[in-house]
Order: sequence, then structure tokens, then C-alpha cells
Amino acid sequence: MRVLNVNKYYYLRGGAERYFFQLAHLLESRGHEVIPFAMKGERNEPSDYEPYFVSEIDFRSQDSWTGRLRASGRVLYSLEARRRIEDLVRDTRPDVAHLHNIAHQLSPSILGPLRMAGMRVVQTLHDYKLVCPTYRLYVDGQVCERCRGGRYFEAIRHRCNQGSWRASFLNAVEMTLHHWILTSYRRIDAFVAPSRFMKQKVVEFGIPERKVMYLPLYLDLSEFADSAENGDAVVYVGRLSDEKGLLTLLRAMAEVPGASLVIVGEGPMEETLRQEAERSAPGRVNFTGYLDGPELKSVVGSARCVVVPSEWYENSPLTIFESFALGRPVVGSRIGGIPEFVIHEQTGLLFDPGDVEGLAENLRRLVDDPGLARELGREARTYIEALTDRERHLAGLERVYRDAPEADSGPV
Repeated sequence: MRVLNVNKYYYLRGGAERYFFQLAHLLESRGHEVIPFAMKGERNEPSDYEPYFVSEIDFRSQDSWTGRLRASGRVLYSLEARRRIEDLVRDTRPDVAHLHNIAHQLSPSILGPLRMAGMRVVQTLHDYKLVCPTYRLYVDGQVCERCRGGRYFEAIRHRCNQGSWRASFLNAVEMTLHHWILTSYRRIDAFVAPSRFMKQKVVEFGIPERKVMYLPLYLDLSEFADSAENGDAVVYVGRLSDEKGLLTLLRAMAEVPGASLVIVGEGPMEETLRQEAERSAPGRVNFTGYLDGPELKSVVGSARCVVVPSEWYENSPLTIFESFALGRPVVGSRIGGIPEFVIHEQTGLLFDPGDVEGLAENLRRLVDDPGLARELGREARTYIEALTDRERHLAGLERVYRDAPEADSGPV
């Protein structure tokens, strides 16, 4: 098959991009031809198809009113993206389009040309943008489902996009335009949910269940070696933002005096977290900034455990998968898709989101008992080998590419 692989970024920016690139390699290994479509950018990986990519835009750098107006128009409907994907489809004639994150930089304007070309259109749901104007189903420090039933004006009322009335208004208009006026998302034949929680949630918001297929993300385990020895540190990897539960983590660290914490990542809360670290665990918290590749694997691979203390509906964090692949257990909160993968007393330990005492107790167990950490890490590696089995993932993809999904796919 000839597969059009579509994502707004064409460099390793996060978990969605990691899967986007691994998917291309996986499909090519099966003999399929993969054609990328994305946004141009200096950080991009090289591609022969780069001339078809849309022009780069950074919404945060639009200072003038004309710049903001152009950016707003692109969020709502990008004529450039529509034109360029029309050219690419005409010149390459794909059999199927596999979409990932397309909102804002590309916009759903690309869906019309794909449908008109007669190809099958599939989208992997890496976040909640399909049902939430601001991706997260989270605002004002708590989970939010106020927009259920198409009540997108709630995003304006609560200024869900970084407290900005203008940005929130734009997001609400965008969702109303593509869900109710242009009905753009009806042009997608099937949605792939990487967690059962994601599938359940989008169905609750009105997406037809017959169109949503469960298929866990794929991870190439050949890139990950299970270390035989556990280190001493607790490690967090991810964005430094309010929904990630990092203040809960730092307060829990105050109750685990024998532990050190490594925080890997960047984000808007960094300064707040540094101040809290000095209060809660002075001298025991190391902020590394963003890491990737061998550096990240070295940090995670030498940890006692990895902690995912999120307080929002996580979908299917690749951090969990990669930790398991390196033989490291995960201490995670019982929310979203996390409990599907962090199985209590098997691949890690669970606590209730926001529960400082519960998190501290789990960290103490692993810090004080390296044998338990190693045992859970071994189980985690075995589990992830089955969950991300290459042939199972390919079979699931090829089925959703050829036919409407009929049932869940993936390990129970």
C-alpha cells in the first residue's frame, strides 16, 4: 500500500512524533511505501517531499495585529495546507492517509481533498483535540468535560487556552466550524485509540463507537536494552506543566528523605518547581532540561523507578513504554490510560492522583527495596514485549487501513 503519513511536526518533538516516525519505519519494513506530509521547519528531518510541506508558523511569535489575524485564519482553515496536500495527493496517489496531530498548523482543511481523492482516512488520537478545544480536558487545576455535547463556548467562559479570552474564543470557533458547520471530522473513516480510556472517552463525547479502534502504540524494543542493575534515583520525564502533578511529586519527596529525584523536561512551571524543590527536598532534586536519545536512556536506565504523577487524563504515555523497555517499573497515578499499563504490583505501583501520602509510600517501597524494584522491572519488560509486538501492531494497522474497525485490537 501507499500510505500518506501526516503530522504537523516533522522532527522528534514528543511522543506523537516518535510514534509517527516509528510507524513509517514499521510500514516500510513490511513493504509499504510511506509519503510524509507536515510543516516546514529548520529542525525537520530531511525528506524528498519537503517541497509539498506547508510554511512554518509559530503562533507565539505573532505580535502584530496582521500577524495574529493571519495566524487565526490558519487555525480555522488553511488554504495553503489544502492546496499543498491536493498537489501531493495528485502527484503520489496514496491508498490511505494516516493522520496524527493536524490541528492549528495544518488544520482540518486537509480532510476535504483526502476524501475527494477517494482514499481511506485514519487518525491516531494522541490527545483529546477531537473533543476538547484545548487538547487536555483540563482547566483551572482539574479535569474538565464541560464541552461535552458540543458546548464549546465553555472554553471561552473559562479561558481554557492559557487564560486568554482571544485564544479560547478562536479555539471554540474552530471546534464549532469543523464539528457543526463543515462537519470536517466526518470525513475520517476510523480513529485509532492508543488506550481503552481514550476510546471510552471520545465515544462518551459522541464519536460513533464503530469508528474507534483500540490499538496500543508501537515501540521498537531493539533500541532499548534492559539494564541488570537498578540505580538509586527516582526519575520524571515529561513536560513541566500544571496537569502533570509535579507539585504533588515534590511534596511527596519531602517524605522520602533517602531518595533523590531527577526531573527531565522543560515547560512553563520550571521556576515554580525549582522553588518548591528547595523547600521540599533541598539538594535532592536535579533538573536536567530536555534530554533525548542515548542521554535520556542512560538516565532512565539507571533509575530505581520512573514516576508519572499526572492529574489529568493521560492517554498512552510513551514514557511508560520506554521505562518498561529499559526494565524500570513505573509509579503512576490512577487516572486516564495510566492504570491500563501500570499494573499495580506487577509492572509498577499505583496511587490516587494528588495523593501526596500515597505517592510517598510507593516511592519509599521501591527506594527501600531494590529487589522489589528489579522484580517489577523484569515484569514490566516482559509485559511491554507482548503489548508492542511488531506483528500484532502491523496486523491491527493493516486491518484498519482496509476495513472499518469492528472490535478492539491488542492484548487484553
